[in-house]
Amino acid sequence: MSDSETVVIDLKDLVQQHLDGRKGFANTKKLRKMGLEKYCEWKEGELAKQIAGRSAKL
Repeated sequence: MSDSETVVIDLKDLVQQHLDGRKGFANTKKLRKMGLEKYCEWKEGELAKQIAGRSAKL
């Protein structure tokens, strides 16, 4: 086994932080167009892509 650490990231919590304004802001135009539930699903996917991209560079 390798010595790498496993890090668990709660994407739902990150999305909620963006919606609350604690960490960035929600895209209100996209939010109105998609609705809250679909926007949250989309945002989770976008955050997952960003996190995967960062971990790939390490």
